[in-house]
Amino acid sequence: MTKRQTGKVPTGEAVNSEVAQVSGKQAAPIAPDADDAPSADEMAAHISWWNGTLDAAQWLTHHAVQPVQAAMLLFGLNPDETDLDQAAATTNDASMTPAAFRRLCAAFDDLERARPKPRRLVDWAEVARERHLAVHPWLRNYLAYGQEVAMAWEKRAVELRSEARAVAAQAQQAVGDSQETKVQLHRLENNAAASEEAARVLRLALTPAPPAEVQATRPVQRQVAWRESILSALQAKGFDPLALPPAPRGRASPAKQAARKELSPKMSEATFKKAWQALLCEGRIAERPP
Repeated sequence: MTKRQTGKVPTGEAVNSEVAQVSGKQAAPIAPDADDAPSADEMAAHISWWNGTLDAAQWLTHHAVQPVQAAMLLFGLNPDETDLDQAAATTNDASMTPAAFRRLCAAFDDLERARPKPRRLVDWAEVARERHLAVHPWLRNYLAYGQEVAMAWEKRAVELRSEARAVAAQAQQAVGDSQETKVQLHRLENNAAASEEAARVLRLALTPAPPAEVQATRPVQRQVAWRESILSALQAKGFDPLALPPAPRGRASPAKQAARKELSPKMSEATFKKAWQALLCEGRIAERPP
């Protein structure tokens, strides 16, 4: 039996999660009780654990998970690393026994034969809930923690890029060897990119796109166009998108007001706010240090 390690929690920080060595490659730790709410760091560690051991983010984007694959995943087992015999012999706790696993497989197989259609992992989880079948709580908690963790990772990426700009500004005023500064900037940029990618993958897992044959691309293209319009408006008004003047206390940002006025004939207030927030999350606009 080999021990699998998740590697680093994908926030660009040196945080590691060890995966326990258990029979049948059980992937996910039992989540805390509701009365013992986890901290933001603990939620991020759980998400990273499940992504590392179950490939949770990838499985959640699949539009046609097979019944036996779904049963394994909902028992906290990775179908790519666990065969059916191992899964059928796994006991995770008092409710998730080999007999419970067989009941889960039988129910899923029966539904697939009676009403065959593509089902995502969350669809299978709903079937298990409706039929009162025992499953591991990891998916419920993944979905509960996901949005907050994604927002934290996006915020961290913006903070890291802001720190990088401050370091770069200080370096311009310094005299001497800048090799140490280059290393620091490279590290900050890499960590910011890692946080952004982790958040992107997590958001895709939480709200997977529809299958390619029915995916609507026009709304996505419009959203990208709105963001680019804001950047162009800022530059046209003489603002550096990555070094916007800080907003006065209790008042709106002058740069934001200028861009909004420039685009108001063709962009609604709601659309502008959404596009502005997206640019902030992507680190494409930011206020300069006071």
